[in-house]
Amino acid sequence: MDISSEISLIRTYGAQVYAFDASPVAVAWIRTQRLPEEFQFHELGVGRHDGTGEFFSPLEAANPDWSMITRAAEEGAVVQCPIRRLSSITRMLGHSRIDILKLDIEGAEYGVIAEWPKGGPEAHQFQVEFHHRKPQVGNQKTRDAVALLNSNG
Repeated sequence: MDISSEISLIRTYGAQVYAFDASPVAVAWIRTQRLPEEFQFHELGVGRHDGTGEFFSPLEAANPDWSMITRAAEEGAVVQCPIRRLSSITRMLGHSRIDILKLDIEGAEYGVIAEWPKGGPEAHQFQVEFHHRKPQVGNQKTRDAVALLNSNG
């Protein structure tokens, strides 16, 4: 896990950071950290619906990144975790806009981006790590997601 850029935003600009991750490794790791009060962590995944989502364990033991990209359950552990849409999260927090939206959500970014124009919050800057290198995703999904973001300003 790496939250150095988020901590830098807090130290440099006094930013308020809201982080979301429901994966077991992230939750366990964050509980061991001493965090500034401007860093608020929520044990929620970001997804394209409100409810629960399946999080699949990484195949490599050294990889901490759980993913909502579907794969055969026999390949590793699967856990159910709470997830929320961006629009639901911003309502929960009482926010109408996001200054910087950073998505590194291991393949779930495509569903979140597809859902965002349907009432998602105003976002001034998107930072997205796309996962088209995963065989279940492919390059076209990334092209489509970028085109949707561009068409919505």
